[in-house]
Amino acid sequence: MNEVYKNIITENDPLMDETIQLACESAKNGGGPFAAILIIKDPKTGEILKKWRASNSVTKDFDPTAHAEVNVIRKACRDLSLFHLNEIKEGELILYSSCEPCPMCYAAISWAHIPNLIFAGTRFDAAEPGVNFSDQEIYDQLELPYDERKVNVKKALCERAKEPFNLWKQIDKTHY
Repeated sequence: MNEVYKNIITENDPLMDETIQLACESAKNGGGPFAAILIIKDPKTGEILKKWRASNSVTKDFDPTAHAEVNVIRKACRDLSLFHLNEIKEGELILYSSCEPCPMCYAAISWAHIPNLIFAGTRFDAAEPGVNFSDQEIYDQLELPYDERKVNVKKALCERAKEPFNLWKQIDKTHY
């Protein structure tokens, strides 16, 4: 096992098995081989108070952002009318992912304020020949200066660049 995982190993549980089964069903039915389950669990009894399930639907939805973790976060947020899921007070929030989240999904987990993540497959498993879901290029690109990245990035010299932020400071708004 890669050194990056040495301090985070935990035992398997039935929810991870359910997540893996959902990922297999997705792969069999034209989706990507990824799934996620988000739960609210009573920390005292271990009872699952609420559960959302989603799989990867990139090819089905023609949406490169329709990863399992993003899809399950969207379901839970809509259902609860929240965008910060750590506002849930009645239990412990845990996201199960069939595979280590990509950078986009990890960012979504962070933005949603989900405090607990458990994954099964690793980014290295996903990158194996025949699977070919490597995020290494993204990790590598983020370390480069903008002018050396694959995407041609330009920063506009715009006098109005801060106008939306200055407006945001002044208006009555919902903070997120």
